[in-house]
Amino acid sequence: MRVSVISLARTPERLAEFRRQNDPVLRYDVFPAVDGREFTPQQLASAGYFDGTVSYTQGAIGNALSHLRLWESVGQSEYPATICEDDAIFHRQFVEQSERLIAQLHMKWDLVVWGWNFDSVLIAELLPRLSHCLFAFDQTAMRRNASQYVQSEVNANLFKLLKSFGTVCYTISPSGARKFISKVLPIRRMDLYLPGLNRGLPNAALDIMMNHFYTEFDCFVAFPPLVLTLNDDASSTVQAPREPGTS
Repeated sequence: MRVSVISLARTPERLAEFRRQNDPVLRYDVFPAVDGREFTPQQLASAGYFDGTVSYTQGAIGNALSHLRLWESVGQSEYPATICEDDAIFHRQFVEQSERLIAQLHMKWDLVVWGWNFDSVLIAELLPRLSHCLFAFDQTAMRRNASQYVQSEVNANLFKLLKSFGTVCYTISPSGARKFISKVLPIRRMDLYLPGLNRGLPNAALDIMMNHFYTEFDCFVAFPPLVLTLNDDASSTVQAPREPGTS
């Protein structure tokens, strides 16, 4: 399974850090990220990407278009692909465990999320037919322990995904890519109610919008995670600093 890492040409230090963290773990191709500064609202609307009812930052625009273009490529192929961003930190067992978990799905799946933002909640079906489970995390502790965690022994399992934030790393199937494209475009106003935070989130980034469709499609999440992100707002190329849980 091919791995594509999204990285902006104007932030080579991020790719250098990605290589330092992950070169011993996996093989990958670098996908040149779309720079959202290069597009006007009129261009985005005429291309069918945005309908003009949402306000994405330039970074969020570039991020969304980067993922969408990779989805288009996967949707036209016969093979799934793993897509990650250049702040991803892969667990040393990622390759073997992700292959094992994907094989267990027997081809009936659209998306598998390998990691998420720890400053928000995760909602998944860890107790099927009984109750959804809502998880909150300590992002500060994760940042402190990340280097030890990715070298540890883990045994991840897949659970039905209901809500998660961030697009740090996921694997998408050709059918999943086509489904998400058909639902996401044009990017538009879609307010998301999030249990646990007890409030709505405006559609300010692609990962927020994707949450509307996780229950509709065959989407899963690995728990414990096989990919981490330090989720550092100070070095983010997607958005300005934000409130926890808004992605």
